Amino acid sequence: TGTNAIQVIMRAPGWYTNATETLLHATEIENDWQKLEQSRQIIKQLDKFEIIADLNEVSNYSSPNFRFIDIRKLAQVYQGHVLLCAARGKPADGARDLVELHSVIRKAMPYSRYLTRKMILAVIPVWNIETANNLADDPSCDRETLEMLYKAFPPLTHEDVSLKWPVVLEYLNIKHFIEKELTAATFLDSFKLFKFYEDDPKPSGFWMINLSRATACLFFRKNRTLRDLKMLYEPIISGADRI
Repeated sequence: TGTNAIQVIMRAPGWYTNATETLLHATEIENDWQKLEQSRQIIKQLDKFEIIADLNEVSNYSSPNFRFIDIRKLAQVYQGHVLLCAARGKPADGARDLVELHSVIRKAMPYSRYLTRKMILAVIPVWNIETANNLADDPSCDRETLEMLYKAFPPLTHEDVSLKWPVVLEYLNIKHFIEKELTAATFLDSFKLFKFYEDDPKPSGFWMINLSRATACLFFRKNRTLRDLKMLYEPIISGADRI
């Protein structure tokens, strides 16, 4: 993984609910599938690992690997390809690709440290299960393919779907920001969403800095803010682990 994002530059196809509709979109699906050659090779390499950890720094919001929108589009293209294989009477070919993608997602789910990514990784198995079900219902699906799907789709575990660690990381991110980055001079800037995480943020002017300092003097108490933050997140973290 490292800094290698899974890049998807094409428009993902929509849902194909029956063989006739899938075949009508065959050219579009095939084109998108070919454009994904490099990304598909990354999936193959990732599947060789037992787990796929998220090693981003606590304060790093750039989160380069498993880019949110790209991995979702990647999954949609896989699903279109799988259904096209079934429509052409080759369900085993599609099943192998679906199993590979599902395996990678399952290996990444328990270790995802960002809430948005966790939510996307959690919905992709639902799509995969629906696609596998459509594949299993296809008359051309033989016993060997059914057994392949059965072994590849065990029930999701508590660790797979728990939101505890993404919520903990969210708390630590905010805590880190308050302790290390938020100052009286930048207090008003903190209300500008994502300003602190721009690559080259425009510095505030003289008057804005001094207005910020005056406002912080009246309304901001760092220790009190950190205490309130902890009180807010303790029940949220406890509840997230029960989801």
